Amino acid sequence: MSENAHQPRHFLQPLAENDYYSRERFLPEDHRAFCFGELSVAMDRFGGLECITYLNSVHHDGKIYPARKAIEYFSRNGRVLDRPFISPALRFVCEHSGGSVRAPYPEYPAIYPNGVTSKGYEFVLSQKSFSVRLCATQSGCNKYIAAFSKLHYFSQSNLETVYNQLAHEHVWLPPEYRGEFFDAKLPFPDGTLEIKAIVPRYDIESNAIIFCKKLSHPAYSGKLYFVVTSQLPLHFEENKNDWLAVTESTEQSANIFSFSFDENLEVALERARTAGRDHRESIRLMETACNANGNAPRFSLEHYKEAEKFAKVFPAYQKALICEETDTTATIRAAYLKYGFFPIWDHIYPVRDFLISNEHELARKCLAYMLDYPHWDTNPFVMIHLSLALDEYLAFTKDKSLLDEFYPRLKKSFAFTETLVSKKTGLLRYGIDTAVDVMEELGLSNLFYASCVNGWWYDACCCLINFAKEKNDLDFEAKVSTYERLISENYEDTFFDRRQGFLRAAVAGKGQNMTCEVFLHTKSLPLDYANGAWLFRRIAPQMSKFLMNRLLHPWGVSAVPYDSEAPCLYLKGTRMNQHLGHSCKLLRQANRIDGVQHLLNAYMYVFRQTQCAVETFNYSFCAGDQLQRADWQAFSATAAMQAIIQGALGLFWHRGGLVYVPADEEGENSISNFHFAGKKWKVKCSGKGYDIESFTVNGQELIGSMQIPEDFVHDKEISVEIRRGTKPAKHPTLLWAIGASIRQLHSTENTLEFTITNKCRAQFAFQTETNASLSINGETVTPEYSAQQKRLWFAGDVNTGDIVKLQYRSSSTC
Repeated sequence: MSENAHQPRHFLQPLAENDYYSRERFLPEDHRAFCFGELSVAMDRFGGLECITYLNSVHHDGKIYPARKAIEYFSRNGRVLDRPFISPALRFVCEHSGGSVRAPYPEYPAIYPNGVTSKGYEFVLSQKSFSVRLCATQSGCNKYIAAFSKLHYFSQSNLETVYNQLAHEHVWLPPEYRGEFFDAKLPFPDGTLEIKAIVPRYDIESNAIIFCKKLSHPAYSGKLYFVVTSQLPLHFEENKNDWLAVTESTEQSANIFSFSFDENLEVALERARTAGRDHRESIRLMETACNANGNAPRFSLEHYKEAEKFAKVFPAYQKALICEETDTTATIRAAYLKYGFFPIWDHIYPVRDFLISNEHELARKCLAYMLDYPHWDTNPFVMIHLSLALDEYLAFTKDKSLLDEFYPRLKKSFAFTETLVSKKTGLLRYGIDTAVDVMEELGLSNLFYASCVNGWWYDACCCLINFAKEKNDLDFEAKVSTYERLISENYEDTFFDRRQGFLRAAVAGKGQNMTCEVFLHTKSLPLDYANGAWLFRRIAPQMSKFLMNRLLHPWGVSAVPYDSEAPCLYLKGTRMNQHLGHSCKLLRQANRIDGVQHLLNAYMYVFRQTQCAVETFNYSFCAGDQLQRADWQAFSATAAMQAIIQGALGLFWHRGGLVYVPADEEGENSISNFHFAGKKWKVKCSGKGYDIESFTVNGQELIGSMQIPEDFVHDKEISVEIRRGTKPAKHPTLLWAIGASIRQLHSTENTLEFTITNKCRAQFAFQTETNASLSINGETVTPEYSAQQKRLWFAGDVNTGDIVKLQYRSSSTC
C-alpha cells in the first residue's frame, strides 16, 4: 500500500495554477464604484456600467447646497416581472465582421479612484464627464456598440433627498426644543425631487445622443442633460429593451466613447467632446495624481505592511470625493456611490485627512464652507464637531484667520446648546447617539445623555475655552469653564459602569425610561480628539480590557457583546469602521498593542481583498455587502488613517505640539514628509520594550518628556528618533500637556521642570515612580495620582512664562 494512501484529500481541490483563475485578473469584487466629485459610476467585473449617478445641488443666494442623495440617471434599483435588474445599464461590445461579438473588459486592471486601465479597456472619470476606450479583440472590420438599457433609464421617477440638510436634522430635537426662530423652510423649502425622463434623441450634426431629465423641486426646477458621443461617427438604433449607439464599420482597432452631464446642453456637448479628445491626458493625470502624492506622508510599518499600501492610495481616494469646489469653499461627499453630501460628521471628519496629506488649503475650504451653512447654530452636534475640527486645523496650520470668522457663530451656537445642558452636571441632552440611525436600537427615545456625544461636548468646551482666551473674551471663557468643570466631575460617575468596565451608551433624560442598557464599541469616541485623553485617564485600562475580553472577534471587534440586551440584533454581528481610529488609540494608551495589531490588520485584511475602505463589516450574511465592499467610504478611510498614526505609530497632536505615546512593542515604524505646525517631520521608532532608551530631535537628546518642546524644533525639517528599551526610567516624565506649548525643559532623577509658552487651559499627565508635588510659579497645586498606573494628572489655567515643576517628595521612595 502506498505510504500516501491514508493521507486526507481535500474535498474541494484548489483551482489550477494558471492566469485564468488569478484573483488579479478581474476587479476585486462583483462590481466597483468609481467617483470624481459629483459623478459616480458602478462598473461590473466585465466592463458593464451598472449605474450612473450625479450628485446635483441647489444654488441659493450665492451658496451651493449639494444633495444628500444622488440622482440615479441610470439606476439599477428597479424590477421587471418581479425580478431585480441584474444586467448593467450600459454595456460595451465589439461586433466583428465574421459575426462574432465580444465585450472588452478590464483584464488585469490597474484600479484608481476615478477609473481603471488595462490592455483592452480604459475608463476614466473627469469633471462631470467620463470616457471609455475599447480595443477590438480581432482584426478586420468592426463596429463598436454602446447599449443603454431603457429600464435603467426610466426606473427613477422621484428622489427623496434633502438639500437644506440641517433644517431636516432638527428631527433630533422635539419641536419645543428647536428654538424660537427656527423655520425649516429657510433659506428655502425642501421636498421630493420629481424626475421626468425624456426619450433620447440623436443629433447628427453633433454626432451625439442626447438624454434629458426634467427636474422639479420646491426650491428649483431645470433639466439635466447626459450626452454621449464617439471618436467615430455614430448612428442610433433601438429595440424593445435598449438604445444602441453604433459606430460605422471600421478597421480602426480602438474607439473612444465619451459622456458628460450639465444643466446646459451646449456645455454638455462641448464637455463630452473634450472628454473624448483628452482621454489619454485624463488617464495620464489620473495615474499621476494617484502615484505622486508628493505632499502626503510616507510610512514604513514593520507589522502593518498592508497599512503601508493603504496609506499610499489614501490621499487620492479621499480627494476624489471633493465636489463643488470654489475659490474659497469645498464639500466632500460621504462615499463613492452609496451616499451623497452630509454637512455633519461626514463632511467635517475628513477635514483631518487633508491636514495629514498636507492639503491644508483644501482643509480650510471644507471648514469655510460651513461658515454660513444655515441652521448649525441650533445644531449642537455640528457646533461641537466644528470646534474640534477648527482646533485641529489651528494645530496644523497656525492660521488664526479662520478662528476670527468662526468665533461669533460658535458663541451663538453655544448659547443655543446651553438650553439643552444640565446645570447640575454640565451634560448635554440630545436626540442622537453614534453608530445607530434609529435610537430605539439602543433602547432610547426623545432626549437622552449619550456618553459619546458628551465626550465630544467636553472636548469642544476645552477648545472653546482656549478660543475665548485668545480673544480675551473673559465672560465667555468663564461660562464655558463652568461646564467643562462640571462635565469633568460628572462624566465618569454618570456613564462608566464599574461592573462591566465600560461606558454605557447613554442614560435617560429626566422623565424618560430606557428599555435596556447597552455597551457599544463606539463609546471611546472622545479619544478621537486630543482632550478626550483627560476624560479617559482613569478608565482607559478597564475600557481596553472590556474591548479585548468581551468584544473581540476574528475580524476585529463586535459592536456589542454576545449577550447584549440591545433590541437590534444587527449590532451583534457588525463592526463600524468609522470608529477604528479611537478604538486603536484607546488600546495604545492602555498599552494593548496586541489589540491595535488585531483591529488594524483585520481592517487591512479586508482592504487587501476589496481594495476599498469599507464602511461596515457584517459578520453574518448581509445582502448590502455586495455594494459596500466596492464603495469607498470617506470616514471609514479617515478612521483607518487615524488608527495608523495614533494607534500603530503612537503619535497624536494638539495645539501645543506633537506627542509620542509609548507602548510595549517591537519593530521599526516611521512616518516621513509629515507636515505639522509649519514643519516637515520624520519620526522613526525602533527597538523593543515599553521604556525609552533614547529620544532625539535633530540629534538633540530629549529626556523627561514625550511631548516635543517648542525649543527643540527650530529648523524647518525635524527628525525624531525614538529607541525603545526595557529599562524603566527613574526620573519623572511628562506624557502630555494638552493645549500647552512648552520649552526650557529640565529633568533630573527627582524633578521635572518646564516653561509654558502660551496662555491656555491645559491638561497634564506625568509618568512617576511615586506620588509627587506639583507647583506652578512656586505655588503648590493639587494633582491627582494613580499608584496603579503610576500616573499623576493636573488640569488648570496657565499663562505664558509660567514655570511648572514636579518633584518627588522623597528621593528614598523612588
